[in-house]
Amino acid sequence: MAIGVLDGRTVAVTAGDGEPLQLWEPAVPRQLGAPLRRYDAEALAVATVVLEGRTLAVTGGDGPMVALWDLAAREHVCEPLLGHDGAVNTVATTLLDGRPVAVTGSDDDTVRVWDLTARKQLGEPLTVHHDGVLEMAVGSADGRTVVAIAGGANLVRVWDLATREQIGPDLVFPLVVGALAMAPDGRLLAGIGPYLAALTYHR
Repeated sequence: MAIGVLDGRTVAVTAGDGEPLQLWEPAVPRQLGAPLRRYDAEALAVATVVLEGRTLAVTGGDGPMVALWDLAAREHVCEPLLGHDGAVNTVATTLLDGRPVAVTGSDDDTVRVWDLTARKQLGEPLTVHHDGVLEMAVGSADGRTVVAIAGGANLVRVWDLATREQIGPDLVFPLVVGALAMAPDGRLLAGIGPYLAALTYHR
């Protein structure tokens, strides 16, 4: 699920569990219109971004593909962004060098960065795991734009998106990491079983 603003209203965008992309107005609450469909591939992950004044949804699917949707027009913006060789399990959006980008993680063990204005991949993919990318979080830490990635094992790796270099050693946990988030203060939050770990990165 992702949150965005559409026509001055806060909306939720949901995907996954075999369902198409769907918009909701949580304040009411109610479903907004019919589901958004175009491709047979299931949307597994979704994020939102404001691009050129439009609120877009960026979805990852089992095609594998990355798709962009104009939520106001309820239509697909362009042809799918192709590059992954496995299902795209997780999607995030951020700014990188002032450009709006999408960051996607896949079963093909890679994370890819997409320039949403130019509609193309930026640089080479990050080969980050040998068991797929299942959870991911993007944010700022110590002045850098970073991505934290978890696969099927009990470890997390953190990368600098600008330099494409891993930050610090692998973080090994006693249980499988089921969720990741970046706090506004730069801390990495990891859900491990019934526990929550908070970590801080420095140069």
